Amino acid sequence: MSRPSTTYIVETTEELKQLMQAQKKPKIKERLQALYLLKSGCATTLQEVANCLGRSKTTIENWLTLYRKSGVLGVVAWNYRGGTPTCHF
Repeated sequence: MSRPSTTYIVETTEELKQLMQAQKKPKIKERLQALYLLKSGCATTLQEVANCLGRSKTTIENWLTLYRKSGVLGVVAWNYRGGTPTCHF
C-alpha cells in the first residue's frame, strides 16, 4: 500500500485552479493538477495521483521533488530539451 504524500503544498486550491486554467501547455497543467489533487484531498497517496493522471508514481515523485526544491515556479518552468542528442567527434 502506498504511503500518503508528505509534501506540504503552500498554495491554496483556488490558486492552483487559477494557475491550471491560465496554462497553455498541457504538461505544465498536468503538474499543477497533481498538486491540486493532493492539496484538495481528492488523492492522498502518490499512487492515487499517478492513477488519476495516467503517469507513473516515479514521475509524480519527480514533480514533487521539483516542487519542494523550487516551489510552484519550478513546476511551471518549461525546461524541455527534447530531441535526439548529437555526437560531435
